[in-house]
Amino acid sequence: MDDTLHSAPSVIFHDREQLWDLCHKASQGASQGEALMAVSARHLHGSLGVGWFYGLSSRVREHFPDVPLLLVLDCDEHVGHALRALRLGLAVRVRIQGDTARLRAVADCWGGTLIEDN
Repeated sequence: MDDTLHSAPSVIFHDREQLWDLCHKASQGASQGEALMAVSARHLHGSLGVGWFYGLSSRVREHFPDVPLLLVLDCDEHVGHALRALRLGLAVRVRIQGDTARLRAVADCWGGTLIEDN
């Protein structure tokens, strides 16, 4: 993962409209190299689903191709949702106790990004 994106300021969004506003603002700063990490609200993975988030991320990349953006699905402690998102190549934040080596290996294998939040 691009270190610039990983260290970018993170902003939490709750719905598509909020994310779209963030992307519009980021597109204005894209020429200055300002990156953004947009993190879903903590329980969005369960209420709207991983598939919805995947579709949203595809539309964001289509409409804002020049915005340096890391879109992250916050899966809280729900490893099953995290695994599904990783399999789709998404960036995921999880909060789990113990060793996460296997989850990191899964992320690497499937092309996803794991952001640990212990």
